[in-house]
Amino acid sequence: MATDHLAIPDILSNQDNKEVTANAATNLLDRAISANVALAVASGLNTLTTTQARENVVIELTGTPGAVLQLRMPDTNKRMLTVVNNSDDVCTVENSAGAGTGQPVISVGEASIFHYDGTNFIDITSLAITEDVSITQSTIATLQTTDATVTDIATIAIASGETAMVRGFGVAQGPSTASVGFEFIGTAHNAAGTTTLTGQTVRTHDDQVNSYALTIDADDTGDTLRIRATGIAATTIDWRISYETVVEA
Repeated sequence: MATDHLAIPDILSNQDNKEVTANAATNLLDRAISANVALAVASGLNTLTTTQARENVVIELTGTPGAVLQLRMPDTNKRMLTVVNNSDDVCTVENSAGAGTGQPVISVGEASIFHYDGTNFIDITSLAITEDVSITQSTIATLQTTDATVTDIATIAIASGETAMVRGFGVAQGPSTASVGFEFIGTAHNAAGTTTLTGQTVRTHDDQVNSYALTIDADDTGDTLRIRATGIAATTIDWRISYETVVEA
């Protein structure tokens, strides 16, 4: 006998060595609510085993499939899972038959939290919070600079009457020990087609006194809130940021 969804063993009233079953049950429950596993994926079909689905709460997709992929779930248990897509292409989560309503579609660098009932999905991360507020999960953006030209890493569109706020952190890696970390936050508002920055703060963490710069501004022409990078001449610098946005009408 075992529980319906996580297959945690039951203790029988007449069994000997009950502590063995109790310890096994506790360990299974501990893994189900705490453990994570990295799964190297290829393009096309990839299958999650029953053990992987039952005994991990976070599934991290890794590898370089180079094309869209599907992650098929086993149909033997119901549970909540988080899938993090750290591969290089978009992943769709499916049931064991390659179907299911509410299938999570996970872009590169993003994650989905969903409930799976053995056939269909409820994608928790896609549920709207209110009618007039749009909140995004963390987004990853990358950029490479080779000179001191100010270049956009990411832009957030702001429609007329909307206010947008962005918050995040990032790193800029240049030659040798020339690395810089950033924390940033900024807000902009679009008043009848005129978009202005209402506030911003960027904290730079750099003990090597490099001159890499990350800035936030508003682009009135494009009606966007911009996260921008400035490198230095004749130097290759790789930038990577993670950010969240809130937009309210």
